[in-house]
Amino acid sequence: MKNENSLDVYIVAGEKDLHLLRHLLMSYELFFNSKGKIYLWIWKKHEYLMRNIELPKNLALLFKDDVAELVEDDFRNQMYLKLIAHQFVESDWLWMVDADFLITAPLCKNDFFSEDKPYWSYCDWHKVPEKIWRQGSEKFIGHNIPQQFFDQSQFVFSKKVLENLSNNYDLKKFLNEKYLASEFLVYGFYSYENFNEIYQWVDSSIHNGPFVTYKVNQRPPSYCELDENIQLRKIPPAKICIFWSHWEKAEKKMIEFLIDAQLQVFGEVKCKPDDSKLFRYWDTKNIDDGSFDGLDGVHLDGWLMQEAWCCLETDHRSILCLELLVPNPPDGRHPLHLDIEINSYHKKVKLEPGLKPLTLNLEKNFENKIILRFEGGFLEPNGSRTLYAKLESFRLTSGNN
Repeated sequence: MKNENSLDVYIVAGEKDLHLLRHLLMSYELFFNSKGKIYLWIWKKHEYLMRNIELPKNLALLFKDDVAELVEDDFRNQMYLKLIAHQFVESDWLWMVDADFLITAPLCKNDFFSEDKPYWSYCDWHKVPEKIWRQGSEKFIGHNIPQQFFDQSQFVFSKKVLENLSNNYDLKKFLNEKYLASEFLVYGFYSYENFNEIYQWVDSSIHNGPFVTYKVNQRPPSYCELDENIQLRKIPPAKICIFWSHWEKAEKKMIEFLIDAQLQVFGEVKCKPDDSKLFRYWDTKNIDDGSFDGLDGVHLDGWLMQEAWCCLETDHRSILCLELLVPNPPDGRHPLHLDIEINSYHKKVKLEPGLKPLTLNLEKNFENKIILRFEGGFLEPNGSRTLYAKLESFRLTSGNN
């Protein structure tokens, strides 16, 4: 029989988010007091990474491979999978969670509900980047959406609403149309218009309301507030902290917050977060195709973060040739240094500005664990990230060509 005091959790994880997921799951085990079932979506090819994560006993693993209509764009996939959750779950309510969420205080179902109705926020449209979602969402829903419905990242979905939405709209448009809609904006507006009575609606442009979430670094108006010195004790009271998964300091800060949360609640660290690297495979096929999918610590434009790492299972070719573009540092800056770790063996090199070749000698037919750690770097002009070096090219060779 279903426990009325429990709340199920629904997570659609991307491959790059799995290193953050382990901290979310630890915080869930420590602080969530209304445990129901956890539904977790991944691709089968990433199942090997789950062996390195301690999984809750109530977790149900679902495979994206079993949903035939999914597309190459996994960002679109995750929105679609949330909107068809009613096909896979039994409970009436689902808390939608991303891998970069962290529970930082005792949390229960009552924190999300008032008189059996979950809270949902709406507010005026701000002059911020969130407006890009409005046009696509209005195209999908066929109506003007006068307010935005994702100001507070506290999303409890109703199975009944999802079923009704699915019956009235072609949800596959989230996968296939050129425009980009927001699953939370579409769901929130549809619920407000058609199932208003089942939610407690809070106008967050007037007051913060009863919400228990806090966005650590995706805050308006820029949504790029990346404060490396932020601490749990310095933020407003909250029970759920939300990080930006693309922030290179996200995992470091999640670990810090998780330790501090335990000290605040228990007076001790009951569970030490795992800060070891979660090594994804950088397949030789991806390397041959010019794709750095599988290499962690790299921005979409090729700029490397302070640490970049992968597991490279070599074939007969055991030499990885990289070309790094090293920028000129501002006056007075120290030169860039790189610590290369291959299978626990270290080598340090100094990188002068310009296009620099880098040759990594690997073991043949072996799962090589590679970590690149930079020392130095400087803040990007008119940007929010630190520049170290840009990965211009890469190839595997046997040394004979």
